[in-house]
This record gives sequence, structure tokens and C-alpha cells, in this order.
Amino acid sequence: MQKLQKTLKAIDDRLNALQPSTMDNLIEIVHSTEGAGSYGTHFTIVEYMGYTQGVRVYITGRSKSHVLPTKGRVYSVFNGLDKYIIAGYEIEND
Repeated sequence: MQKLQKTLKAIDDRLNALQPSTMDNLIEIVHSTEGAGSYGTHFTIVEYMGYTQGVRVYITGRSKSHVLPTKGRVYSVFNGLDKYIIAGYEIEND
């Protein structure tokens, strides 16, 4: 398994096991996962019909971004999003 694939799996496993309740916790978990520092990270807040659904994590290797969790799913993070919305974090509309 490639290093990137191992890192993606490790991030997903940790997020599912720890189930962060705030955006700060989610970002901390992603950045503290072994190997994650070698890749770019990007977080988006997902909304559907004006309601927050959760957060997606994008990990970028050399030229391609990978989305966690798989497309069509989100991590259930609802607390502490206000300051990220005000700061201009990208909002996806599903």
C-alpha cells in the first residue's frame, strides 16, 4: 500500500474512532495523524438546502486531491463551525 493510501486510511480510522465534536478537534486529529504533515489539507463545510450536514477533508498529494470520507458522505461535526464560516472556509452544497 502506498504511503498516501496508508495516511488516508489512518486519518479516516482516527476520525471514525474519535468522532470529533468540533471543527477544532477534527483539524487537530487530521494534522496529528502520522504522515499527514507530508500532504496538503483542505476542509470544507457541507450544507444541503441551507442546513449544515458536516465536514469533508481533502488531502492533496503531488497533483491529486483525495476526499475523506468517500464522496456523498461527511464527518458529523456541528459545533464550533461559526468561526470557520466567518473566516471564509469553503461551503459545499450537496
